[in-house]
Amino acid sequence: MHSNYNKAKIIVVDKKGKEIKTISVLFNPSEYSISSSNNITGQEIKGLDGQNEQFIGGGSESLQMQLFFDTYTMRKDSKSNYKDVRDYTKEIKSLMQIYSDDHTPPKCIVTWGSLYFKGYLENLNERFTMFSNEGVPVRAYLDVTFKRIETVEGLLKGASFQSADRTKERILKDGEHLFTIANNEYDDPGNWRPIAQANHIDNPRKVRSGTSLVVPSLE
Repeated sequence: MHSNYNKAKIIVVDKKGKEIKTISVLFNPSEYSISSSNNITGQEIKGLDGQNEQFIGGGSESLQMQLFFDTYTMRKDSKSNYKDVRDYTKEIKSLMQIYSDDHTPPKCIVTWGSLYFKGYLENLNERFTMFSNEGVPVRAYLDVTFKRIETVEGLLKGASFQSADRTKERILKDGEHLFTIANNEYDDPGNWRPIAQANHIDNPRKVRSGTSLVVPSLE
């Protein structure tokens, strides 16, 4: 069992890995899970039922956990004015913001005991379950998913590709951005620029869902 004194932390770092800030959770999570998957695509064959499945590559790992926040006992004064729990959850929520300079979310390192997970916050679901008489939320649960970040060099090291042409085509889904495609294809959301250049995109924020994108190989 983890010690209560060993707090789970989320360390936000810059592009060079230098710490920007550290976010400590109010209560350690009761559990966490790490999932991984392989990328497999299916191609229809004329005259035959079903699809020919083809292995594309290994997928990145994801870290899922639930964070608990409670400020019910943190009264501002003797008049039962409660502290808004969103003053704490907003720190986690800010990790979903996209930087304007490179259009990627903040890179984070999640640490707790032996856990060391470097990635970015991919999904967040915030639930408020308790309120003061004035309607101030004082209890919240945050379901968070972090996607692991790996460098392209590490991804391609030792890899052997049978095809010289690794160019692919992807359809941008609802809620996706160029950095999402870059992370899925290159395991690095910061490599969105080759995709933008290959598709003559000047402003990556204005790419609509349903757009067909050419995903070039990285040489």
